[in-house]
Amino acid sequence: MVVAFYSPMHGQTGTSSNLLSIALLLALKYQKKLFLMESHFEKNALESMLVKMPKPRELSVYEDFGIDLLTRSKVLINLAEEQLINASFSFLNNQIHLLPGTRQIDRDIFEQSIHQTILDVIEIADLHHDMVLIDVNASKNRLSNQILERADLIVVNLSQNPWLIKQFFKESQNEKEKIIYLLGNYDKNSHFNLRNLSYEFPMLSGKNTATILYDGSWRDAMFDANTIAFMRKKINSEGKKKKGPFLDGIEKACHLILRGEGEKSV
Repeated sequence: MVVAFYSPMHGQTGTSSNLLSIALLLALKYQKKLFLMESHFEKNALESMLVKMPKPRELSVYEDFGIDLLTRSKVLINLAEEQLINASFSFLNNQIHLLPGTRQIDRDIFEQSIHQTILDVIEIADLHHDMVLIDVNASKNRLSNQILERADLIVVNLSQNPWLIKQFFKESQNEKEKIIYLLGNYDKNSHFNLRNLSYEFPMLSGKNTATILYDGSWRDAMFDANTIAFMRKKINSEGKKKKGPFLDGIEKACHLILRGEGEKSV
């Protein structure tokens, strides 16, 4: 199953943070095997949240790694699981694979090469994983459109700004049956909570929308690339009692995605 995380609101909704928190819960609690990737030319946030980045003089180690390795491959037509995994970081005993983003400095070269590669990478990853989660560039460009068209499910990340939500629904032409909505960096005390927003925007409902609260300790874990340990501790501590609102929101998002995959029992 290919799940695209997209936001029309660049930098406001915590799209990368939302994707990672959901991925970790899917892996740690639901034992899903996941492949994570990004389509950004710059600001590849997932990598920085999971991997303590090397010093500049050590970056040469990563030259033949990630999406750049695959786009330069002369045997792309025969791309196999082994090549994909060798180009990726592995976490949680190979339960999560992360394909690092580009280190290309020329946007035109990157975009030309990735257009020829991206769907092949997605198909191979989908074949060997339960889910492929893709952090899609907020810009509606050719690459973003390619991924959104291929996706089995689109998670549209929104903020609580009613003006921007209105603009999104005015311009949106996506197939409604393959979309769920996620309000990230959520403030439950705001007047524009999900209940009130759903009055103005009936497309947002408890059946297709989840909220993930802003959590300062989660933000710190992202900055420290300590997200796996944070989420494991959160699950272990809250699993012994009633879930807190942060984890509860992530779990609802997981349920919506799993139902899209066909797991009716969650």
